[in-house]
Amino acid sequence: MMQRRPAILAVIFLLAWAGASYAAAPAVAVPGTDQFLEKATQNAMTEVALGKLAEKNARSMGINALGNRLARDHARMNMILGLISQDKGIPIATALDSEHRAIVAALSSKTGAEFDVAYTALMVSDHANAIALYSEAAAGDDPALAAYAKSALPALREQKRLADSFQKMTSTYHLEAAARRE
Repeated sequence: MMQRRPAILAVIFLLAWAGASYAAAPAVAVPGTDQFLEKATQNAMTEVALGKLAEKNARSMGINALGNRLARDHARMNMILGLISQDKGIPIATALDSEHRAIVAALSSKTGAEFDVAYTALMVSDHANAIALYSEAAAGDDPALAAYAKSALPALREQKRLADSFQKMTSTYHLEAAARRE
């Protein structure tokens, strides 16, 4: 128990820092916890990689800034996920799986306006999926996971809102390109 105490304290600190209330809960894995941790970790690592890619490949300074913010926010989320998984004794991946590597590879070949359009569309759909995943965990039976998921949902919703607004902006790229072709 003494070895788990630092991890529990770190999770409590990080959740409090993120603005969440956290009640210390028994560190037992509830069915579905491992699947949530794996999906959420893969998604967060992908968002970090894509955010860094946006910093290099985006045409728009706004999308560059969005990528920077998402990389930073999801790195923080991944750190908390790692602490929760460690506390529960559930191993999680530390590198992207083949599915998520393929997503990053597909976007890495794009630059400028083409990147902006693809990136914002992906961020809208990824964040919609993340919100669904975290909402399910927030309503789940694992108190620690539910507290974390509830604390993360406002940030995910804000990220989705930002992605939506940038996607609307990038839709003008298509109109401009079509007008130049005519």
